[in-house]
Amino acid sequence: MEVLKKNGGQFLCGSEVTYVDFYFFEMSSWLLSILEEKTGSAELTAYHERMTGLTGFKEVWADDGKCIKKPFQASFAWIGDQ
Repeated sequence: MEVLKKNGGQFLCGSEVTYVDFYFFEMSSWLLSILEEKTGSAELTAYHERMTGLTGFKEVWADDGKCIKKPFQASFAWIGDQ
C-alpha cells in the first residue's frame, strides 16, 4: 500500500477512483479471503472501506445476489470453500 502513501490519495491513482481501483479491490479481496484477513494492513483495510463506501458500489456490494464475496471459486477446487 506504499502507492497510497506515495501519491497521498485515497485511491491508487490519486484522489479519484479509477478502473484500477476496482480491479485491485477484487484481487485484494480474493487475497484477503485466502489469508483469512490476517494481514494486519491498516492501509488495506481503510482502502477496502473507502471502496465499499462509494456511492453506487456500496449498494451493489451490499446485495449478495449481485456481488459474490466468498467463496470465489467452486467448492471442488483445491482452494475451495471447505
